[in-house]
Amino acid sequence: VGFRGTGLIAWALMLVAWPWAQLSPVLNPIKAILEASNITYSDHETLTNGILYKTMDTPRFYLPLWWANVLPSFYFLGSVLTLFGVMRLLRVVRKEKGTWTLLLASFLLPLLLILGLKSNMLGGIRHTLFLLPPLCVFLTASCFHIVQSLRSKLYKICLICCFGLLFLVTLIDSIQLHPYQNIYFNRVVAGGLKNAAPKFHTATYASVMKEASEWIVENTDKKNEPTTIVVTGITNYLWDYYLNQDWYMSKQQLRLQLLMNEKKLYTFEEIEPLLPPKHYKIINFFHKGNYASEINQHDATYWVESTHWKKINSIKKHECMPRFNERIQNKTPVYSIERQGVAILTIYQ
Repeated sequence: VGFRGTGLIAWALMLVAWPWAQLSPVLNPIKAILEASNITYSDHETLTNGILYKTMDTPRFYLPLWWANVLPSFYFLGSVLTLFGVMRLLRVVRKEKGTWTLLLASFLLPLLLILGLKSNMLGGIRHTLFLLPPLCVFLTASCFHIVQSLRSKLYKICLICCFGLLFLVTLIDSIQLHPYQNIYFNRVVAGGLKNAAPKFHTATYASVMKEASEWIVENTDKKNEPTTIVVTGITNYLWDYYLNQDWYMSKQQLRLQLLMNEKKLYTFEEIEPLLPPKHYKIINFFHKGNYASEINQHDATYWVESTHWKKINSIKKHECMPRFNERIQNKTPVYSIERQGVAILTIYQ
């Protein structure tokens, strides 16, 4: 097909899954790139290497630092082997320039744009996950050709065994973390999850909420008054989805019904007064300002902690504070979700 043909096919497939881009197949994707680089999350913060940055103020090394800590260890071996074997690889590249150029451009060009435009980054590498498949294909192909070009069978066997060992370590980590593989940290740079947890976000994607919510539902008497739960950092609507699922679905259905009947898109805040009260009242400790000092700690049935920090002088930088602050030091942990010796979520009562 060739380099140009492959690029056109890829662009066409992108448009099929992107209705807005179909309105202007050339300009809208470019607009999206520029807009994505300037998205503002002024109230969001991200913990990186022990410092809590405002997402608008993350340094340029934010993304490379996260990649270095969370990419599986065999990526590093593949990168080192590619660098040392670049002369051997060039022999293959000359024969298939188009394919190799496409592979390099597919992950290197977006990465350089992100770093060059200093795009707003948060949540680790989640906004750049699309770069990993082409990077993985490139390193796999380059390592395959380099190993194949070696004359010594001993070198070939040693390299294959090294890759196999690193893959096995990653596989064991993945099994131990299941189903929370998203909190994986490699052992080469990060030193594993236990060493990285005090310095980096762990439960970033709120994947632990399902298990925590199931425990709360099983251990709460629904005949009582609405149960108040204080949570840290994770968005309230996600807790509503798990704890107040009937209420949450009614809100979505009512909003859609009003849109169809009145041709008006109501906000969720406008719809909530029309719904019956929730059985679980969610108070976000992180979003209330000064750690919700107005909340009476005796009013809450459960306090759910995933990640917590202590503010210092600078509005840009914070230092990590292990576990909850002094407000609930007298509370008792009743349930904990742990992996590899790290509590990624704890419920207090």
